[in-house]
Amino acid sequence: MIMTTLTIRTKELLCVAITIIVMLQAPASTTAVVNNVAFEWTHMLDTLICPQGATNLGFAPLTSAIQPQLHLAQWHALIALKATGDCTTEQAVVAFASFKILSHYFSWTQILDFNLGPLLDRQLRSMDLTEKQKRLSKRIGQTVAVNLIRQRSPASEFTQGPVHAAVDDVINPQIGVFRHFATTPEGRDAAHFFFNQMVSWKPFVLPHPLQFIKDYLSEFKPPVIPSAEWDADWDGLKDIGRAGWSGRTAAMNLSANLYACPRLSNFKCSFEQAASAAIQTALPSNTSLYDSVLLLAKTSVSIHDAAITQVTVKFGFWFWRPEQAFRSGDGTHAPIPDWSPYHPTPLEPEYPSGTVTIVSAGTGPLQKYFGKDKDVPFFIEGGGTFNCEGFVGVPVPTVNFTSLDAFVTEAGKSRMYSGAHYQSSVDDAKEIGKRVADYVEKHWTHTQPSGVLPDPTFLDIFAKVVKKSGDFSPVRYDVSALK
Repeated sequence: MIMTTLTIRTKELLCVAITIIVMLQAPASTTAVVNNVAFEWTHMLDTLICPQGATNLGFAPLTSAIQPQLHLAQWHALIALKATGDCTTEQAVVAFASFKILSHYFSWTQILDFNLGPLLDRQLRSMDLTEKQKRLSKRIGQTVAVNLIRQRSPASEFTQGPVHAAVDDVINPQIGVFRHFATTPEGRDAAHFFFNQMVSWKPFVLPHPLQFIKDYLSEFKPPVIPSAEWDADWDGLKDIGRAGWSGRTAAMNLSANLYACPRLSNFKCSFEQAASAAIQTALPSNTSLYDSVLLLAKTSVSIHDAAITQVTVKFGFWFWRPEQAFRSGDGTHAPIPDWSPYHPTPLEPEYPSGTVTIVSAGTGPLQKYFGKDKDVPFFIEGGGTFNCEGFVGVPVPTVNFTSLDAFVTEAGKSRMYSGAHYQSSVDDAKEIGKRVADYVEKHWTHTQPSGVLPDPTFLDIFAKVVKKSGDFSPVRYDVSALK
């Protein structure tokens, strides 16, 4: 059940209808088409997640964990308000729920005193509430937020060790199999793998990731080596993803930078934040608070569950990165020992593209809202500067898109221009993200089984790299001790 028992004095339910005009000042760095308390708190999370020099690669797990809770708490608060008699305002309960979520995860004094507290205070003063309305709003907002935190507080298992050990065991890797980038003992020891902890997270709506993969994604696999598909992947990426290729254009480099280059003084450093920006600039200015909140919640949950899915697939197929493939060669293609990607490659398996999976899933709810075949124009505001080699101090531009599909397509091109992914990985990721979003939409209000395993504290993580390309060996809990 989404609702929880609310302890609210009966006399506070005996309220009269009050018409309140709420005028909220837009955050200074956002040029919004629609703005309300939900978007203001979303922007606040952006400012807390994106410190100096942040990039989507470093903060994706943190944003994926917190943003769905923020938006679900906002939605739960609106539902709770309806159930308790509409005796205060939608804006007030959303504000208190948002404050409680963010103050839980960002609890140090400086943020409470200089960021979260002032925003809540400004919003409440603009609403001109009675003291009874404030008390009721606080109880509703904080109750649903605390209940959500208790149920969904993110807890990652220690997967870095098992994953590192699994890759260490790959002594003579077969063609197509992921391996260490650095071959020296010091380099292997210093390796740290990206996003692997997300395989231990619980989805909000999807069933267990391995079951979802089996039931809905069984046809998706990396290309067979050798094959015509692999030849096309090799030829299609060999030049455009390479650093120093003479054919690179300014447009290609900008595209690559938008998804991989760290930024200074910019507050759109993750895919979740890009998705919320798309919602805010695509919706008409008269969109209701409820519709805004529900759309934000569906988008954040779709991204969260898609992130878990793509990481599970990555650390199941263990497919080699372009840098590993081009430098090693295979039976058909000669090695290119000095091949380097335009941007440094995350130390994680290649297939499928996580960026495209997440962007595709994140656009699904918004596309559904406007209609399947409708082009939805929007923009993601720039600001600040890039902070990667060759682009230090270059302004981050505002990017306009004519449709959501164009956004997903551009994400795929970007990761190829960076030298991180093959064409087949990008194409499959687009469909994987779409299927996740479709599943979330169809099962939005369904409850999830609790599962039967004991607390993860008493379980071990099992990780083993596949022996040959095309096999599937996911990182998972080891239940052999239960036998």
